[in-house]
Parts: sequence; structure tokens; C-alpha cells
Amino acid sequence: YYDLKAANLSRLTSDENYDTYPRFSPDGTKVLFESETQKDRTGGSSGTDLFLLNIAEKRIQRLTEHPADDKMAVFADSGRSIIFISDRSGISNVYKLDPVSFKVSVLTNTYTGCFNPSLPADSRFMAFSLFENGGWDVYRMERPLERSVDSMPELTKYAASLYGDSTNVFWRKVQVPPPLTDSLKVDSAKVKK
Repeated sequence: YYDLKAANLSRLTSDENYDTYPRFSPDGTKVLFESETQKDRTGGSSGTDLFLLNIAEKRIQRLTEHPADDKMAVFADSGRSIIFISDRSGISNVYKLDPVSFKVSVLTNTYTGCFNPSLPADSRFMAFSLFENGGWDVYRMERPLERSVDSMPELTKYAASLYGDSTNVFWRKVQVPPPLTDSLKVDSAKVKK
């Protein structure tokens, strides 16, 4: 955080996780960001959740805690709502979060994935990128906050397998054979140069 009047730079987060995609609240008192919070089998980071930093109090509040990636969050409705991308169903779609009640509702249910939501200050529409037909396009949704639904999209088999549903096995562990050894021996003395 760079204070123009005081001409100083302040670190807002300091932890072992990768904190990224910061967005100021409309009043400039808070910063919304995503952070890698889960560890994969190798000890590396996997999975992101959303956090809200109160700058004056230097207090961080966790907004989501889900095995999926919650990311690319932006403020909407003058800061009363948060719009974000999540792959909770196995496909990245646009969701809405109430930062007081933590209620999550869904705004899109695509089969190919939505990213990079953006709303004007009055939230009368939302632009986002959508992958379809082998390429990326930008779409506009009118009155997105009025379109949210409480029912979540159906889980893909991939997502179900990640969340422990043993009836939907997406990944299957297999024994990997050892690498093949090269059985061709080359006599370098007989190779034409």
C-alpha cells in the first residue's frame, strides 16, 4: 500500500502463502484478495480462498473456506456484495458472496468457464470473459445481482471425486511401470561420420 501523502510503502500481508489479486473497497478502507491456503500432496500450495483486509485495523477476515479455487473477486453493490470466480462445480463460474452472512449464490452456470468479472460502481451490469468454441470472448450480463440463485450447479465428476464422493471416481490410481531401458546398442566405431 503506497500512501501518496506520506510517500511511504506499507506491506499489507506477510505470510507463507501466495496473496494476489488485490481489490480496494469502494471507500478505500478495505482490500479484498485471494490467497493460496491449501497444501497439495507434495507440500505445495493448491486452492485459493478469499480474504478481506481492514487497512486501519490491520485485521484480515477469511471470507471463504472451500476446497475449490475461489478467486478473481471484485466488490459490487457499493461494497455490499462480492462477485468472484469459483470452480466449486468443477467448472469456473461467477458467484456472489454476502460479506456479512457469508451466503454464496451463483450467477452463471456455464460448461466452459467464466473469468475476470468486472462491474461498474452501480453494478447495473457485469462484464466477464467466457471460454467457448475454442476461444475467449467478453460477455455482458444486465442486472447480475438480481439474477443470483441459491441452488448450486451440479458437480462434475471431477469435482465430485475431489470432494470425496466415491461413486464418482474421476481419477484412478494406477501403478506406473518403470521406464524402459534402451535395448539398442550402438557401436560408435561403426557409425559413419
